[in-house]
Formats: sequence, structure tokens, C-alpha cells
Amino acid sequence: MNLGSSAFLLASIVSLASPTDLRAGVTTYLDKTSFLATTGATSASGPLPDIGITSAVAIGTITFDLAPGGDNIAIGASGTLAAPDWCALLPGNDIALGYENLEVTFASPVFSFGCDFVQPDVTMPSFGGTPIDSTYEITLFAGSTQVGQVQFQSIPTDVLGFLGIWSTISFDRATMVDITPSQFVDDDEFFGEFFSGTNPPSSVTACTDKATFLALPGAHSASGPLPNLGVISSAKLGSVTVSIGPSGNSLAIGAFGTQAAPDWYAPLPGNDLAMGYESLELEFDEPVLACGFDFAQPDLTMPNFGGTPIDSTYEIDLYLGTTFVGSVTFTAIPTDTVTFLGACSTSPFDRAIVNDISSSLFADDDEFVGEIFAAPGPAAWTNLAHSLAGTFGDPLLSGFGPLTTGSNGSLALTRAAPSKPAVFIASTTVAPQNALCGTIVPWPPLLVLNLATDGTGEIIAAWPAWSASLAGTTLVFQYLIQDPGAPCGVAMSNALRAQSP
Repeated sequence: MNLGSSAFLLASIVSLASPTDLRAGVTTYLDKTSFLATTGATSASGPLPDIGITSAVAIGTITFDLAPGGDNIAIGASGTLAAPDWCALLPGNDIALGYENLEVTFASPVFSFGCDFVQPDVTMPSFGGTPIDSTYEITLFAGSTQVGQVQFQSIPTDVLGFLGIWSTISFDRATMVDITPSQFVDDDEFFGEFFSGTNPPSSVTACTDKATFLALPGAHSASGPLPNLGVISSAKLGSVTVSIGPSGNSLAIGAFGTQAAPDWYAPLPGNDLAMGYESLELEFDEPVLACGFDFAQPDLTMPNFGGTPIDSTYEIDLYLGTTFVGSVTFTAIPTDTVTFLGACSTSPFDRAIVNDISSSLFADDDEFVGEIFAAPGPAAWTNLAHSLAGTFGDPLLSGFGPLTTGSNGSLALTRAAPSKPAVFIASTTVAPQNALCGTIVPWPPLLVLNLATDGTGEIIAAWPAWSASLAGTTLVFQYLIQDPGAPCGVAMSNALRAQSP
């Protein structure tokens, strides 16, 4: 007798065809936690009952039956030689089959399903046949029409695993068949609890019209106007952390201290973001549905340090944590003008990787990024700009934490002159005042503190639990730092707005 269920490793993706040539894109999942979080799937069968040998049976919202080519099915080991349990690696009762040909029919159309699965090798029971590395094929149907298919090979053995799929086309029936070309194809695998979901996969589209992007619900500036920091590995700007991407080698936010000072690329308003190899990572404080940024690709206007211009291809990859959400590619990007690159998703993401994927010897030619935007909002932290550079460029004030009652977080001043007096100003309102060659934004002051930067030019103020008394409030912060390299001898950080939900 052959038992069926498997802890599988992916092997091939979607190929397929139906009489109507209807094709579904199928995403596979091996991690149960990721599958449930991304698809929104919930338990469809619940813990399996102990029925023993059976025929077609409905459990929860799924009917289990033999697929064509199958010979017998048991749900739980009751009354069999395997009692009390087919496979100890699976929690609770398991599904076992003779030839592993299982059909699952859903009470209504779904976009995703998955199950706990074990493929025994050294743990193969005595009744389980000769173990082999099985190949499983899952075929999806909408009624009688085949809409998708995927195979799984190199399935891990002797461990509790999980297989999940997410289809771009809904289906109401699926078959799971061991298609291994071997005389031992009746070796046993075992299936556990089943899960299903009705959410379609995310759709990611290019958003290249800035006005349309900013009209999205809750669209806001995630970074605020970029500060003039110069070469840096990462920086928290408002509600987004900007850092070197996986394929990058250098990053500069603003041209301070570089050969390009005072500005990397004049057509982009304000300070610009420049990279060596163009690979940029954007990490948002909370999940969003869209992100985008001002962008310029020089051709005739390429600066002399910018390399040989080519028409670059850019890709934005979106992630929720470590889970890939989707991507969008930009080609034929306009040159010598300010444009906009954005990605809009139907599923939330909190991280974006922006890469120049041009296949060229000159892939290190320069493009420049400006202010970064996201939707929806508002964000807990907003960079209001108005910094005033000192010896080390613009002092940077960043906020961390969600500002929800009881949550921890901090305010961090960095890149200021070391071991210098600093004045911290807080207010509930914004009323910019010209003073000391710069602009003081939080006004009138609610709180003024005399502090000092440490030996690295930083001041970190942390809280273990945000006070419930501050719920629903808006606060605005800014630092003034003594700095002989600043106009009037005083550098100013950007103003930072904190909005507590």
C-alpha cells in the first residue's frame, strides 16, 4: 500500500494547457507560515478525523476522493494495520493512499490551497514499500477545464513539510498525483491538514505618472525632500530607510563632500540620490500598497563622472518581509528629463529593491533618484526638511517606532558635529521662523532642552513605552547644533513630525 503526503521542495513551475488555452500562473510555497500570511488561507479541513479506509468524503469545505489511477484511500488509520497512526511525523490523523492519486474538491472556488506533507525515506513504515524520491504533479481545474499545473521534485524526506500553491485563476478542484517513473511508484507519502484561501495573488503594475500616483488614497512623501548627507551606507528618512541594495556598492544622498558638490544632477529638484552600481533598497516603516520616486536618466546631459550613457532597464522587486510579492520592469525610460518610477500592488509590501538590470558593459552609467513617495498614509514619521548644513553636511533627525500606545521607539540625531552643545525644540505646530541663517520649524516651542552631542555627533533619545496620553497627537521636533562650519555657527537638523495614531 502506498501512503501519500509530502514535505516538498519546488521543482518546476507552471506549464500547461487546457482545451481553451486558459493558463494560470502558479506560485509555490514550501513555508507554511509564509503561505498563510501571504495568501490569507485558513484551515479548510480542520484536524483530520480518524475514519480509516473510505471512499469520497467531505471534511470541512473539502471533499477528498481518489483521482484517476488511484486505488484506495484512508483518512486516519482506524481499522488498518497502521493503527493508531499512519505517520508519526504528521500531527494528528493522516491521509494515506495506495497509488498516490488524490483529488480534492472545494465547496466554492479558491485561489490557493496547501497541506502538511511527509515523504518517508529512512522512516518509511514496514508497509510503505521501497522509498524513492517522488515527483508530484498538482493539476488545477475550474469545473472540467484545466487551468493550471505544477510539479514538485527533490522533495525533502523524513521531515514534516508543507506544500502550498497560489493561482492567478480560481479553481474548484485539484489532483495531486505521484508521477514518478519507477516500479516503486507505490511507495508511501502522507497528507495532513488542508488549507485554502479565496484571495487572488497580488498584481503589481508600473505607475509612471506622478500626478496619478499622488492622487492615490493616502499618498504621501515617505522620505521628505532629500537631505545633503553625502556618501552613506543607509539613512532613515521620514518613514523609509534608504540603503545600498544587494547588488550595489555605494550610495550618496546629496552630493556633500563628493566631486559632484553642490548637486549630483541639477534638473532634479533639491538633493539627489546617486549610486555606484544602481541597486537601492527601500524599507518602509509599515506595509504600503505603492511606492515611487522622482528619477532622471541622463544621456546628453550625463555629468562627466557619470560613465557612458545607455538606455537602462530598471526593475522594482517588492517584498513583505522576506516574501516576494511581485515586480515591475521599466524600459524606454525618458532621458534628460525628470520622470517618475513607481510600483502599485494589490497586496501590501514593506520593502522594495530597485535595480538597474541592463545587460551592458556600461551598466554602471549614472541615473539619479529624488524624493520617495508611498501610499497609503499617513506615516508615523514625516521629514519636513529645513536642515542647515554644518561641517559634516546636514544633521539628520530620524524617528523609529510606530508611536502606538505602549510601543517602544526613539529619536536619533546623527551626522552632527561631535561633542557640541545642542538645543532640542518640540512643538505641536508648524510655523517656520527664520533665525540663525536657517529655519526653525516647530513653533511656538512647547519644550526646549539644552543637550550635547556625543563623540560621534549623535544624540539618541529612546522610550520603552509610548504614553497613552499622547495618542492622537502631532508633535514636531528639530535640533540646533553649535557648529563652526555652519552659517552663523549653528547647524540645524531637518524638522521631523511625529503623528501618534
